[in-house]
Amino acid sequence: MIKINNTPNLTGVTISGDFNDFYDLVEAFHDITIPGFGKASQLF
Repeated sequence: MIKINNTPNLTGVTISGDFNDFYDLVEAFHDITIPGFGKASQLF
């Protein structure tokens, strides 16, 4: 699970999570943004 929390002074965020969760997130972005790369983009 990816968690995003505000920093104590509300000047930024802290992002934490498992490596595999971040990897899956990047793969999902690639599937929807890079033409011809993944199954999601092949549907269009």
